[in-house]
Amino acid sequence: YQPSAIARSLRSGQSHLLAMMIPDICNPWFPQLVKVVQEEAAKANFDLLIYNTDVPAGISQEHVRHYLWQLSNKRFDGVIIVGESFTQIEDKLREISIPGVYIGQLNDCVLDNITINDYQAAYDATQFLIQKGYQQIATITGEQKFSSGRERLRGFKQALSDSGRSFDP
Repeated sequence: YQPSAIARSLRSGQSHLLAMMIPDICNPWFPQLVKVVQEEAAKANFDLLIYNTDVPAGISQEHVRHYLWQLSNKRFDGVIIVGESFTQIEDKLREISIPGVYIGQLNDCVLDNITINDYQAAYDATQFLIQKGYQQIATITGEQKFSSGRERLRGFKQALSDSGRSFDP
């Protein structure tokens, strides 16, 4: 005998299914994040469905909107959304009818979010290297079209400036 997951979810009101939307499955950071989320979800008897929003021509807002529509029409117990490709569609994020959390920085607080202070992290990392005596320090910040990339660069430059060093682009 194998109980029907669909029948069980109709009766209980829970599907034990979470959705996770990520912008680029090929970016090494995202599979690591997915792995940790999947492990934690499994501990609570949840399955995880991954939506990769990157398409061959790059991140497509229509692709993202379609996935968000699917979230509203399927029986998920929650959603985790990752990446700054969602910052221009806060109106659609408001329409999600399930609990959700956003990993990253949204322009408008439409979901609970988890983020770091990119400026401070870059500043602290640069200061650490300066204090260790390194003379030539470079940074990889990410794309400048995203606030995280801009804030990392700003923190890096400020740490150099505060230690009397100049920024060499």
